[in-house]
Amino acid sequence: MNLFDHHTDADSNRDTVCNALLVSIDLAATFIEAASRFMPDHIVERCSLVPWLNEETPVWRHYVISELIFQSDLLQ
Repeated sequence: MNLFDHHTDADSNRDTVCNALLVSIDLAATFIEAASRFMPDHIVERCSLVPWLNEETPVWRHYVISELIFQSDLLQ
């Protein structure tokens, strides 16, 4: 995934690679924080990627869990 932060405080972190475990819900938190610079904890599960864009190393998850429920009768 490629992310770009247009703010000048992210200039020194351009073209770097982050190997943190990401899930799609992180994008919602990232977009909200990037747009308003405020992330209410009680609304969105907070795992914004903005700290990574600003060369910070936040406390991050060590694993992700994904569940796929597949039922063949739903495909018919």
